[in-house]
Order: sequence, then C-alpha cells, then structure tokens
Amino acid sequence: MKKIFETERLLVRELQEEDWLKVFEMNTSIEVMRQIGEGKIKTAEEEQSSFKSILANYQKGTGLGVWAVVRKGDNTFIGAASMAPLADTNEIQLGYRLKKQYWKQGYGTEIAKGLVDYGFNYLNLDKVTATTNLDNDASRRVLQKAGLSFEKKDVYNNWPMNYFVIHKKKE
Repeated sequence: MKKIFETERLLVRELQEEDWLKVFEMNTSIEVMRQIGEGKIKTAEEEQSSFKSILANYQKGTGLGVWAVVRKGDNTFIGAASMAPLADTNEIQLGYRLKKQYWKQGYGTEIAKGLVDYGFNYLNLDKVTATTNLDNDASRRVLQKAGLSFEKKDVYNNWPMNYFVIHKKKE
C-alpha cells in the first residue's frame, strides 16, 4: 500500500484489490453519483474495468490517479480522492467523493485541502483546478473552504460545470 498523503484524520492511499466492493458500493449509490457529471451509474462490468484501469495506472508513476480515503483511527474506507487532467486542457483538477454516511463531517474540505497541498508540493503545479455540477452547492462550499475561487461556468465532457481554481503563492 502506497501512501499518497495524510491529513489530521485521514489517510489517502493507493486503492487495493480488496477495496473493490467498497468502491463499487459508493459508485453505484444514486445519491453519491447524482453530482458526478451526468450522474449515470455504470454497470458492474464498467465499474470493474474502470477499477482495474485505476490500479494499472499506478504503474505509470505520474503522481496522478484515483485513491482510497480511509479514516486513520479505524481504517474505514470513506471515499475516494483524485488528481487528474481536466478534459480538453493542460490543467490538473482535484476530485473527491464520499460515501453518503460521511457527508457533512468536514471530510470533503480536509481532502480538498490535502489535494491542493499535494498538487503544489508534490506535483509542483502552479495552479490546481476543480469542477462541480452547476447545482452542487455543497462541493462549491468545500472548494471555497479549501481556498479555491469560482472563476467561470464552462462545458467539460459535454456537461455544464462550475470551474474553480487556486494558484500557488509566489515565494
């Protein structure tokens, strides 16, 4: 298991084969997926193919990917975090999703702040971006608490989104 980063309460690490059912459960929750792009639920076969692709991507060593988010105290899988290219751009966007029972506990903000730090200090990015569905006020608040600012509405992957950005402070 490779650690990506940790926060006060959370460990972000590479996904492992034994995480499959937890990821599948989260990604087939209508409430969770409602705010991810078009909100479509993939078939079990599509999810398994995606999961295998995520695991294979670790071998590339890019520092980008999708990772497990677990609580430090009890090693409970609560969600996923990611750093990935933003569609049709040269930018890197942060992403996260949580199982519903872990919403409204500050975990999203903790993950987003950790991802910003990871982007600036490990990936050496000058800026980190994020997108949300237009009506996703909860994620808008999370991103703003993590220091990102709303910049514009645009279309990514043929879907209208809010675009947020944070720039690395010059020393």
